[in-house]
Amino acid sequence: PHSMTHPLLSVLTAALAGIRYGTKIRLPHATVMVLLFAQGTLRDRIKRIARLPLQHASRLGAFAGLYKALLIILGANQSYSLTEDPDLGKKLWRLLRYGPSPSAGLVPAHPWQVLVAGATAGALVWDQGDSISTQLTLYLSSRIAWALWKRGNLPSLSSRTTAALAWGLVLWLFEYRADML
Repeated sequence: PHSMTHPLLSVLTAALAGIRYGTKIRLPHATVMVLLFAQGTLRDRIKRIARLPLQHASRLGAFAGLYKALLIILGANQSYSLTEDPDLGKKLWRLLRYGPSPSAGLVPAHPWQVLVAGATAGALVWDQGDSISTQLTLYLSSRIAWALWKRGNLPSLSSRTTAALAWGLVLWLFEYRADML
């Protein structure tokens, strides 16, 4: 059911998609946050507005491209040969001109390939210790915790109950154990 695509095209598509998504997400956020809360001259603020999305987008693009490259190394879609696609140049041109296509991707043969490629790329790209890496890692950790909660057949919580627990606990930590936050 999956269409075969050139592995290089998959890596480039993933990297470009990461760059586009990182810019799309971070630019509006950085603009609002910097204009409202940052100190400094207008010139300093504009530089910061430009730097934050660039940092986020370049890391997300590097992560996505590295992840796809690692899938190739680990054996996803190994049967594809560079000489099998006479239209590779046209595909690369369309990719650069029109952006990524959702159908361009590698199909991992085994679930362990996804885990190893994701963990390796994550460790290499997101272990920076800065605010962007920390925010994304915490966001992903919350998504994982939520998925495990739902998968563990634990009682289903309404969004109101979930919000009440999260906000109640974080403010209790803030007031009594701020060192833990």
